[in-house]
Amino acid sequence: MKPHTIHIIFFIGIIFGLRTASIAKPSSSTKIIFRVTKGCSLYLTYPRNLIKTKELFIEHAVKDTTVEVEVLLTKPFNLFNTNKGQTPYLMMPGFTYTCILSNPQETQWHFESTDRQKASESNALNELQKLTERFDLSAPNGVAKLIRSSDGYNLDIDNALTHLYKKRLEVLAQFNGIGSLSPEGYNALKAYVKYEYLHNRLKPMYLKRFKHKPLPVWYADSLLKIDLRDIDAKYIALYPVQGVCIFTNRLQATEKYHDASLSKTFTLAKQLPAGEVKNVLLYQIMQLQVDVTTNIYKQYTDSLTKYSNNDVLNQIIFDNLKQALAVNGSKDSFYTLTNQPVTLSKLLAIKDTVLYVDFWASWCMPCLQEMPASFKLRQALKSKAVTFCYISIDKKGDSWKNKSKDIDLTANSYWLPDIEKSAFAFDLKIQSIPRYVIIKNGKIIDRDAPRPSDKNLKQVLLSHVNTL
Repeated sequence: MKPHTIHIIFFIGIIFGLRTASIAKPSSSTKIIFRVTKGCSLYLTYPRNLIKTKELFIEHAVKDTTVEVEVLLTKPFNLFNTNKGQTPYLMMPGFTYTCILSNPQETQWHFESTDRQKASESNALNELQKLTERFDLSAPNGVAKLIRSSDGYNLDIDNALTHLYKKRLEVLAQFNGIGSLSPEGYNALKAYVKYEYLHNRLKPMYLKRFKHKPLPVWYADSLLKIDLRDIDAKYIALYPVQGVCIFTNRLQATEKYHDASLSKTFTLAKQLPAGEVKNVLLYQIMQLQVDVTTNIYKQYTDSLTKYSNNDVLNQIIFDNLKQALAVNGSKDSFYTLTNQPVTLSKLLAIKDTVLYVDFWASWCMPCLQEMPASFKLRQALKSKAVTFCYISIDKKGDSWKNKSKDIDLTANSYWLPDIEKSAFAFDLKIQSIPRYVIIKNGKIIDRDAPRPSDKNLKQVLLSHVNTL
């Protein structure tokens, strides 16, 4: 659940090409229409079902274009503008929304709808961020900067998050007071703000650099009181709600068993009442633990249908197991910019060096935003035994080549054309990009390494160099 992350799935033949995961087919779909003027760009993440998202990317449209997206969910959901960040929008099921992109310099969206309140509700989260920007986790100089630069989660950070939460509730109440929101829209927006607050408070627990043992009383007392049985299932499609589910489950397992393994987190989750909250949590647990020993994973996969009644989510987990069995012994093929094939063993055969691997794609804005910091760090460490390796997961080789040329990425640039069948990617659980991995003498040292913009990365790499 990292911020500014584009999600990918490689268990099937096309990225995010899954059927709708809702239990009952909705009576009407939600349609989102973008009218993109020539020269404008569109970076969109939207849900294909209860869990999976799809990325849609148009950079500098060559002609006026209309893009229509259909979402078959019966619950309120988010879509995200991933151009220079990750801005959320709230969509209510069964309505049609239209957004006109006419200014190439404008990165913000504004939706219209035949229902005035639904239009206001869709734009409310974006307006909320702008009105509370100086407290915003996603703002360059806001709470996010404090968290990224801190060695430990502290009361100042927690107070900042709490202040942001209260301020956003105040602004929402003002929106509601002037009749901009319907009762169901107001409740959905309050749910988003509430769970975003809890999600952000829980998230630092699982960032490696944070020192959170033992948990301070002011932190643990409130978070350990979170009861997943109280989550309203109608909001389970909202992004932060799903984050709260998995983080709370891991926190409770750690506190109760001193262990957040598959067996402990699964044991807690299966005790929840039947319903979509339980289904989604069980799915998340299995998805996050996909790299455990195949026999252990199979054991829990076999028992999944006893506790989850969402057939679509269960099928994804079954496919995970099939993939795990299929990739054993498979060979990955990478390609250079001159179309030369390179095997994984050759790629990892560099001795006496630390390999920093960057998984990226031409359509991934967060990936591209990290590139300047990556190039700067690569230059700073050029005299050290550190090699920067860039692996594109683009579906088309031309997209990778063109973007590599645009950003002047020529050294150690490779294309992995079929991530769905990649044993290497499967073993690393590459479910989102950007993703960074540290390898030393052919051995994986860190499967989820700091980003290039993280000020601690340089020291991390040098520490591994010193132990070669």
